[in-house]
Parts: sequence; structure tokens; C-alpha cells
Amino acid sequence: MDLENTICNLVKIPLCYLEPLAIVKYEKNNYFNVHHDGTFRRATLLIYLNDVDEDGETIFPHYNLSIKPIQGSGIFWYNNIPVEEEYAITYCDKSNLEKFSIDIINDELGNMYIADMTMLHKANKVSDEYKYVINCFFNINIVRNV
Repeated sequence: MDLENTICNLVKIPLCYLEPLAIVKYEKNNYFNVHHDGTFRRATLLIYLNDVDEDGETIFPHYNLSIKPIQGSGIFWYNNIPVEEEYAITYCDKSNLEKFSIDIINDELGNMYIADMTMLHKANKVSDEYKYVINCFFNINIVRNV
């Protein structure tokens, strides 16, 4: 719980929104294709648990940004954009005309969000023996009693 409290204090998001921490091991030649962490997740903190000498970067293609894994460092980003109801309705109407789909999600307080697609990212292939990370996902809804 101390680690979780430290993480929440660092990013200024209450502990009640933090999903269970996920430790992930990437073995040699493992990677993770381009993806979005989900509109239902307010934010993500990715913490590197070891140095990776070659490859294994986290890449954000929209920003042409590549982050090399360095033990103890991390990356924090928001996954969604809060929107007003009028904007969401207009956005949906335009999307339907263009045959384009977008998720609009509400939190438990009725706030509306759309995915920030500029935050698509991937984990490059690991050339070293392994890479360890902790995925810290912050949900838009309360996920635990504290």
C-alpha cells in the first residue's frame, strides 16, 4: 500500500481510482502493438523496473516520441479528454456522417469523456534478455474502497 500511496501522491490522483498494479515482464523479442489504454482509464503511469540497453522503448507515434527504459523512471499520460454534452452530440453526428466511430464514456458523476487518440503507444521489441514494467492505471470511476 505504501507504493500505491506514493504513486497516487506523485500524480495527484486519489488512491480509490487506482486499479491493481500490474507487473509485466517482456522477454527477448516481446513487444506490444500500438494501442490505447482505454477511455475508461483516466490516466496511466508506466514505471520501468530495469535498464534496457537495446530497444524496448515505449513509442508514442503521434508525437514521434520514443522513451528508453531506465530503471526507476516512468511516463505519465492522460488517456481521455473531458467533453461537454453538446460537443459529444455534435461529434457523434459528424462521426456518423463520416462513418467513423468514437467511444463516449461517462463516469459515475455523469462527466463525459472521449479517447485521446494522440496517446496511442506501443512497446518496441526487447532485444535484451528482458524488460520489467509496472502498469499503473487510473480508472475514471472509483475501483476500490480506501
